[in-house]
Amino acid sequence: MPAVLLQLTGLIFIEIIGQKISMDDLYHLLIGSEKGGIDFELLKSSIPKFILYQTFLILFSVLLGYSIRITALRFNLDKKFGFLKINNDWYYLFSGRLLNNSQAIELVQTDVLVSSNEGDVIYCGILDRYYLSPDGSIDRIYLSNVYRRKFSDDLRKEHIKTKKESDERYYNMPGDFFVIFGRAILNVNITYYMLSENESPVMKIQPASMV
Repeated sequence: MPAVLLQLTGLIFIEIIGQKISMDDLYHLLIGSEKGGIDFELLKSSIPKFILYQTFLILFSVLLGYSIRITALRFNLDKKFGFLKINNDWYYLFSGRLLNNSQAIELVQTDVLVSSNEGDVIYCGILDRYYLSPDGSIDRIYLSNVYRRKFSDDLRKEHIKTKKESDERYYNMPGDFFVIFGRAILNVNITYYMLSENESPVMKIQPASMV
């Protein structure tokens, strides 16, 4: 249905700019001339009109699709209507759109469990960006302010509320960004943080709650 509507819009555009569409010419272009051959003169004269039609149709389709996407995300229509939902779960997970108050999210922390030759390792950091493979899976993740620890170091009671900076299990990774490739990822834990006002004029960061 969208394709039919776009084609009709393109035909209307051609009519508006004063170009008449001959159904007889279109018929002969599709099946050939009455003698069974190809009418090259008709084909040659129709090329500029066809290029103009295709150019308008492509630009209009891109603009329409982009506008619908921006409108759906701005007014959360993708959460109400399934056909407007972006067909990628990673976008909703990493952006926090699964939450009702997703617009207030300031930071997304990810704890990524990665397999290595020395055993499984957890990398904790702030999500900066990510890229997907053609099949929709994670290709690579960029993290900043990264700490790592061995998965074999199970959580102990005395470490539950210990900060990473003072926890001997964690090692701070130097550098501005740490890249993790998707083929090594076993699972991902995501924590959303948002800014909230307190009694003082200073803003504090607190975890977002799932609603």
